[in-house]
Amino acid sequence: GDGSPQDGAPGHRQRGAKKDCTSPCSGAPSLAPGIFEASPEEQASKYWDELTQVGLPSDIDARSLFDLAGRCWAHQSCAMWSEGVSRAPGQSLAYVDRAIDSGSTEYCAYCKRLGASIKCCEETCRHLYHYPCAAAAGTFQDIRSYTLLCPEHIELAIERSKDEVNCAVCDSPGDLRDQLFCTSCGQHYHGLCLDIAVTPLKRAGWQCPECKICQTCKNPGEDSKMLVCDMCDKGYHTFCLQ
Repeated sequence: GDGSPQDGAPGHRQRGAKKDCTSPCSGAPSLAPGIFEASPEEQASKYWDELTQVGLPSDIDARSLFDLAGRCWAHQSCAMWSEGVSRAPGQSLAYVDRAIDSGSTEYCAYCKRLGASIKCCEETCRHLYHYPCAAAAGTFQDIRSYTLLCPEHIELAIERSKDEVNCAVCDSPGDLRDQLFCTSCGQHYHGLCLDIAVTPLKRAGWQCPECKICQTCKNPGEDSKMLVCDMCDKGYHTFCLQ
């Protein structure tokens, strides 16, 4: 969980008690007496297995992604960040179907699976990603323009995303490879400033201290009763784990 803001550290809320990624984090039931919990390595492996479910199988037929009426479904974030997708009047998105179709033949630079539709915005770069993989890979994401720069071109963010590149705690770009991107508010935080060891697992779906919600009830608040997983940095209310 997250406590009150620290002096001299805007946006940095004190983290509450941490927990290992045991049964509540993995969704496993409570263990009966005499049955040992999985090791941290096994729990981490389970999370990596979940991340590898991102993407399309190699023998996919793009037509199977659309129903008989020609409609398709996509996660909002996956669609908004995809190349060629634009905002239509209101909250709708245009050309999502084109992104799905083109992505069905593109491999993700991170997980190597099909379905990658989010391109590095450096014109000469050919790296594409799935939305969760983009974070895990350590790309720089700019929520104002819904564009990203791959790790090879990440230093370009200092010039291209002047207003978004600074850490919310130290107010400087610092080491861009140590930054975490909040998938809720779009702010960036250095792992060092939050005392977090940045890993691909933590990057994927990360939420800052101000936006963090309980993974069980999906609600924020109750900071003093929020546990934070040491491995994935996801939050859980203590009363939701009972």
